Amino acid sequence: MFKFNFQEVQTLSCVDCEVTPLKEVSGKEIIVSSVHNERATNFPKCIIQTADLSFQLVDCKHVEHVLGSDQAEGDVQSAIKLKSDVIKGVYEGGLKIWECTLDLISYLDNNQVNFTGQKVIDLGCGAGLLGIYALRNGASSVHFQDYNHEVIDYITAPNVLLNSSPTDLSKQCQYFSGDWRSLHSLLDKYDTILTSETIYNPENYCKLLAVFDQVLKAEGSIYVAAKTQYFGVGGNLRQFEKLINDQKIWKIETCFCSEEGVRREIIKLSRSG
Repeated sequence: MFKFNFQEVQTLSCVDCEVTPLKEVSGKEIIVSSVHNERATNFPKCIIQTADLSFQLVDCKHVEHVLGSDQAEGDVQSAIKLKSDVIKGVYEGGLKIWECTLDLISYLDNNQVNFTGQKVIDLGCGAGLLGIYALRNGASSVHFQDYNHEVIDYITAPNVLLNSSPTDLSKQCQYFSGDWRSLHSLLDKYDTILTSETIYNPENYCKLLAVFDQVLKAEGSIYVAAKTQYFGVGGNLRQFEKLINDQKIWKIETCFCSEEGVRREIIKLSRSG
C-alpha cells in the first residue's frame, strides 16, 4: 500500500512559507545573442501539437545530452545525471513540457482569449509555449521567466526565435532567470500572467502570490494551470486556493477541469477590488 505525505489545507500560511525558505537564486536578465540564434538553427528540432496548433521546438533530449555532459556545469547537470524531473530549490523542471501547459494553450485558443496590445509574462516558462502563443496572438510584449538560466539559454530563447517573426523581437521579448523573490525589482507590470505547473511545492506559494500582487496591473488577469494534487510532493490546488482566499485581494474563477487521468484544472485570478 502506498502512503503519501499530504499536507492539510488549513495548516499552511504565508508565515509557514517563510520559516523554511528554499535556496534563492539571484534574479537576472538574459540578453538574447547570436548564440541563441545558433542553437535555434543547429539543434535538432521536434514538433509539438495541441488542438489545431503546432510549435517547432529545439529537441529537449538533445539539450539534456548537452547539459548533462561532463563538460557542462551547474544545477541542471546534476538533475540530469540523477534523472530527476525536479530537485527542490536546485532544478525546477524547465526542460520538460508538462501537460497542463497544453491544457492552458487549448483553453486560451478555444475561448479566443484576447492578447492584442497586451504586456504578458510567462512565469516559470520552461519551453516558453505560453508566451509564444501570446506573441502569435497579438501581445505587444512578452517576458519569459524560469528558475534556471540554462533553461532560458538552451530552450526558451531558441524556441521563441523558431516560432516568431524576427521583426522587433528584441523589443518585444525579455528573458529573466532566478528565484521569484529575487525578481520583483526586475519585472514590469503586466496585463496577463500565464503560469503552468508552478504550484507543486507549497513552500513556494507565498513567493508566487507575492509576484502576482506586485507585477499584475489593476485590471489584469492571471491564468494558473495545475494538477489538482501533486502526489508525493505535497502541493495541491485546494491548498493554493485557500491561501489566495486568505489574502482577500483576489477573485477566483475555475475555467477548466479535466477528469482524464490525474485531475487537472485552470483557474483565473483577478483583483477583487
